[in-house]
Amino acid sequence: MALLATADKLTFVSGFMEKIESLPLFADKYGKDIAADAPAVLFVENIAKPMRVEYQGVEYTMIPLLEGENTVWNELLELLGLEKGDFKGQSAEDKVITVCDAVKKDLKAYPAFDYAAAVSQAVAVKKEARVGAV
Repeated sequence: MALLATADKLTFVSGFMEKIESLPLFADKYGKDIAADAPAVLFVENIAKPMRVEYQGVEYTMIPLLEGENTVWNELLELLGLEKGDFKGQSAEDKVITVCDAVKKDLKAYPAFDYAAAVSQAVAVKKEARVGAV
């Protein structure tokens, strides 16, 4: 998860959820702390298409992320078209600020759904068994 905050509000949120059905739990815990205009990008394993979901006054951009495909950070950079060179010489904090600015400027507007409609679009996820050396 990557976060930016002021003294009292989260101004950028990005992270991962296995299920879109977990949004109420996330919103109950963090929603009141997210600024009204803060970008909130969540990669979700059990959705097939990107979408925007308004929940308790916060608009979440939800992007599909297949199991084991990539990390949230790498997916976000790819989605925004950012490369390592865009972060040259930046501190870890500055990198998150760069991503936040790019999200505000470049993230596409995906179709909007209310929570119930978004949940109805959930897909079954098949987990792959991973076998390795013991």
